Amino acid sequence: MEVEENFVIKSIGAEHTFEHDTNDWSAIHKELVALTNSVHSRLAEEKMTYRTITLKIRFKGFQTYTRSRSSRFATTQKDRIIQTLDELSAEFESNPKEVRLVGVRLSGLEPKATSTIDSFA
Repeated sequence: MEVEENFVIKSIGAEHTFEHDTNDWSAIHKELVALTNSVHSRLAEEKMTYRTITLKIRFKGFQTYTRSRSSRFATTQKDRIIQTLDELSAEFESNPKEVRLVGVRLSGLEPKATSTIDSFA
């Protein structure tokens, strides 16, 4: 008898720990773009759409914060991820503590329909 797995992906994420803690926000934003490229590629491979974007920031001393934003409609737009991460990270840029880790997670995943709201944009 063959066992069939019904695995449902609930989120797609990636994190990066900096070699040295940093407060160089241009380097942090550059890493967030690289993480976005990674999770967006996986989203496309899995033929999924997302509704929620989550930013994770861990500071020196292991204080960890997450911020999320959800959309009413599922989408595949990479630019929306980058713009949302910029907006979510803005509140942390004035924090004098150095950043140890950043992460990006997409959730609220749904199978990509043959036409999405993006098709009409």
